[in-house]
Amino acid sequence: APALPPAQAMPARPPAIAARLAEAPLPDFGSRDAPKLVALGSALARAKGDRQAVRWTHAQAMLARRRPDAALGALAVMAADEPLLRRVPAWRLTTAYAEVQLLRGDAAWALLDDPALAAAPVACALRVRAAALMPRRVDADELAIWLRCATPAVANWPRRDRRLYALAAARLGLTAGLPDAADRALASLPDRDAAANLLRARLAVLRGDT
Repeated sequence: APALPPAQAMPARPPAIAARLAEAPLPDFGSRDAPKLVALGSALARAKGDRQAVRWTHAQAMLARRRPDAALGALAVMAADEPLLRRVPAWRLTTAYAEVQLLRGDAAWALLDDPALAAAPVACALRVRAAALMPRRVDADELAIWLRCATPAVANWPRRDRRLYALAAARLGLTAGLPDAADRALASLPDRDAAANLLRARLAVLRGDT
């Protein structure tokens, strides 16, 4: 009888990315990593092999390029392949960041509702952004906690994100009755910033300076 050909080993399947992301540090969306992510995402978009890792890095790169729609597409495909990802804090945080970029505060808020993200600086910063996009009123004590928590994350963000955060913090400070917090947020913005000047005018009225 003819000899049987040797059995070919099946290629090893990469470990589930949900488990890997659950053990990895949370992304911070900082400006120092943006150029690297953009370049890496462009290369990995054409790669094969560990498709979930490719999609994850591509999503990060699209966020760095301010293409949240493309990032959400990659994140959705990841979750379709591994539904457990929807419970992983890193995936939820990254998806919330994309939703905030798309000005969808309600969607971002729901994703940030996770005990593992309660005290994460990036999550606190995104709560400020999301809450400013929603009609809900924020409690003053709650807002003060978020603002303290968010500080180290915002310091690493690109200038555009820092500006949007400062405007959101100022708006919430005004509506929550924290004029000093609003003032501190506006102090980080230049005098020529039209949106900031509108909030400065509201702050002056609130303080009776007019």
